[in-house]
Amino acid sequence: MRTHFTSFLVLLPVLVAANSNNLEYPTVARRQQRHRNARAGKLNPVAESPKRTDIEARGISHVAWPGYELIDKWEGENFFDNWTFFNTSDPTHGLVNYLNQSEATALGLAYIEKNGKAVMKADSTSDLAYGVHRNSVRITTNKAYNHGLFILDAEKFPYGCGVWPAWWMVGPNWPNNGEIDIFEGVNLNNKNQYTAHTAANCSINSNPVSKSYSVPNASATLGLTDCGPSPSNSGCDFLDADTNSYGAGLNAGGGAVLAMEWTSGGLKIWNFPRGQVPLDIILGVPVPDLWGKTHLKGGWESSTCDADTYFRNMSIVFDITLCGDWAGGSGVYASSGCPGNCTTQVMTGSNFANALWEVNSVKVYQKESNGWFWNWPL
Repeated sequence: MRTHFTSFLVLLPVLVAANSNNLEYPTVARRQQRHRNARAGKLNPVAESPKRTDIEARGISHVAWPGYELIDKWEGENFFDNWTFFNTSDPTHGLVNYLNQSEATALGLAYIEKNGKAVMKADSTSDLAYGVHRNSVRITTNKAYNHGLFILDAEKFPYGCGVWPAWWMVGPNWPNNGEIDIFEGVNLNNKNQYTAHTAANCSINSNPVSKSYSVPNASATLGLTDCGPSPSNSGCDFLDADTNSYGAGLNAGGGAVLAMEWTSGGLKIWNFPRGQVPLDIILGVPVPDLWGKTHLKGGWESSTCDADTYFRNMSIVFDITLCGDWAGGSGVYASSGCPGNCTTQVMTGSNFANALWEVNSVKVYQKESNGWFWNWPL
């Protein structure tokens, strides 16, 4: 196991013992002060943890952290390692040509900036004839996952008339092994949509057994509850209440950090605007149990949609498609406030100046096999 002293000084300890209720826990301010002390070399974990006398009175000898271990990371010069560039026709019928890696790199649609940020974009320089498809990028991890904590840190997210981007996970033989859309929207939307697609008989529990899966109305609103197949392939969803969670407002605020936790208990999604990212995420020792509900945007509890049955072997995907079944769908584009029709929109390259991802990192964490990240003897 890895020993992270800074994480001990910052995160809220979970005491491994029975009858440990009503212990005095440090406040956020004290945790931040411990972090400053650690940087200054002033380590005093026992004094700054829950009162030692309270712990000893209960016969507790260790403070332990339930936690996640980083298993995969994409950032900087190596960001595009171990992804496959999808280069066949778009299954959502978008007006795009998805390019392979060498083509996308040569045309400046996939590259690493000098500051280490990874950029993926749709072509925004070429003017095309009516109905001609525009070059774009879609990438998928070579690795598939079962359970984990998946965190995206991005400063720019694609948006604009005719644009339909997504950051999502999907299993083989769709929809039988599931799909979870963590970031998705179209056209001039200003609210992100969080959606699951599954085989039949999976639904969102609007009154979950575990209240940790209950999403406050102030955070997001529940849409369709049936996640299974339908003629419209709409899935089940939550719509973010924040009008800066998608589109121009999101990018103006410096982007966001999105996190999806997938366990046997279900799936949860959080969206943290820039400046509101939890310190444990920044330090690389995320503890979702500490994040609360202010930024909880979606909850799919296993009580009505078993996570181990409906979500399996899922890979991570970035894409930018144009028009297609949703953005260019009947009535959707026409009611979006965008000019003309979607096919006409695709003709002009400058219309897609904002159809790009600018990504700091993607990180995947999984639970340590023994269930604990670190034990500290008192």
